Amino acid sequence: MPAEILSHAKVRVRVHAGQRLEPRHHRPLCPQTVSSIFLKKRINNSIFRNEAEAENVKDDELMPPPLRIQKVAAADDEVAEGGYFTIPAIQNVASTKSVQKFVICRKGYGQIEFKTAVDLSDIPSLSVLRELVEIDRGRVQVYPNKSKRAPVGTGLNVPARISLENVRHPPDIELDEHLENLQATPDTKFISYDSETGLWTYEVEHF
Repeated sequence: MPAEILSHAKVRVRVHAGQRLEPRHHRPLCPQTVSSIFLKKRINNSIFRNEAEAENVKDDELMPPPLRIQKVAAADDEVAEGGYFTIPAIQNVASTKSVQKFVICRKGYGQIEFKTAVDLSDIPSLSVLRELVEIDRGRVQVYPNKSKRAPVGTGLNVPARISLENVRHPPDIELDEHLENLQATPDTKFISYDSETGLWTYEVEHF
């Protein structure tokens, strides 16, 4: 059975166990040679009646057509702008009236897990969601612009569990005091804190 299959210059070569493969060096074709080959192929396959007629063809008509590179642009919602993404993916649930178990995440910072269904009717994309949610080191803000805040119990202004990563206690504060400060954070229900990882978890009734 062949030990491996190598491909070189579009030539498939089978190498058997114990057999030594001597590499073949293929000289690259220069642009003039490529044009010449294309010219001969163009003439042979053309409707020219004779070689004299073929010689009158302009050079730019004999050059091979340029390669067309299709540029694929990722949709706005597929780009995790600033490390943000959602579960389920926002492009699948955007502008949806009721979304269960919706989670907004920021890589390396934390996440907001909504405990009840959220209304995303007014959120058509990740960019719009980013204007309404900020997840930073040690804090989150939902509706930072109070003029855009949804009434309590609607939109994203519903009960949620928040987990923040790398919330370390300052060097001038003892761990016990840091823990007390977290537990005393206003309008939050303390769930847990891991001093080794800095993971702080708490819940809120609304934002």
